[in-house]
Amino acid sequence: MTTGPLTARFFSVQAGELSHPTDVDIHLKENGAATDHAWVLVAPMDGKPGAPRKHRVGGTKIEQLGKQHRAVWIAAFNSDPNADKRYELTVALKRRAPTVGPKPEQAPAAPSPGKASPFKKR
Repeated sequence: MTTGPLTARFFSVQAGELSHPTDVDIHLKENGAATDHAWVLVAPMDGKPGAPRKHRVGGTKIEQLGKQHRAVWIAAFNSDPNADKRYELTVALKRRAPTVGPKPEQAPAAPSPGKASPFKKR
C-alpha cells in the first residue's frame, strides 16, 4: 500500500464467535525492513475497544480472535509531511488447535477371578 504525506490507511479483521479461536500475526515493512509505523486497536467480544497500542517492529500478535476478541483494527501511518511512503502489511491468521481436556481417570482393574490374592485370608 502507498500512503500520502501525513495520512493513514486502515485495515480490520473481524470475527464472530468461532469454535476454534484464531491468532492474528501482524507485520509491517517499509522498503523491505520491519517498521513500527502502525497502531493496533483490539475490540473484546463484549464491551468497547481498549486504547490503541503501538505496533512492534518485530510484529504484533493478537491471540484468541473469535473467542476473547471480535475485531482487530490496524492503522499504518505516514508521518512524513512531504513524501509518500510504501508499506507492505502482512496479516496472518493461525487457527489454534482445539484443546483437549484431561483424560478421565480409569477405574483400577478388577482382579482376575481365577487367581486368589495373597493378601486375603481364606
